[in-house]
Amino acid sequence: MSSMPETFRRHTFVWLSEEASGSIVLESGDPALLRDWIAKMRPLIVRRPCLSPDGNEVFLGVALPGKRRLACRAPRAAVLRTALPPLLGDCDLHFETLVALRAIAPDLRVFGSHAWQHLTGLPYVTESSDIDLLALIDSPEEWERFCTAMSALPLPTTPRLDLEVVLLGDASFSWREFLASETQILLKSSSAVWLESKSRVSALLHD
Repeated sequence: MSSMPETFRRHTFVWLSEEASGSIVLESGDPALLRDWIAKMRPLIVRRPCLSPDGNEVFLGVALPGKRRLACRAPRAAVLRTALPPLLGDCDLHFETLVALRAIAPDLRVFGSHAWQHLTGLPYVTESSDIDLLALIDSPEEWERFCTAMSALPLPTTPRLDLEVVLLGDASFSWREFLASETQILLKSSSAVWLESKSRVSALLHD
């Protein structure tokens, strides 16, 4: 993936050059931990607002084992590569509902603790860990097929499976919340958070 602005969206993983560590601005957390993390070529993740107003800095975070967090800003020039979260099929996750989900959306991606453990080899996942998934929807037709197929597949609670729907690579919302009785839903994009009518979700794919 190229280092274009659309690359630096929520959920995107980023690897930084160790040589550029001196130009990275730490906003919270232990600077020694951040230096060590980058030196070991471990990934960071893009966080809102993603890019600075001039587009020259990327806002990043690290989720460490044990629920510790780091937050920083780095020059775009320090980015060596970026990647979407790993595909569900590449992660060591096997149970019946996931097989059915992959049949509905083959490009489901994993984020959260399972993604961090897959990418780093460090111990993130516990018995109480949720399985966090992303369903990428890029057209009204995909959305209609997804809704039809998912209507017959309730999400399990043990282990808890949280599915986030991502529209056109950016605006996202919780599938569980979409199924709830409220008429509006909370959407999150790389630059904003807002309430939207559920009836307009399909229309957003035309905007």
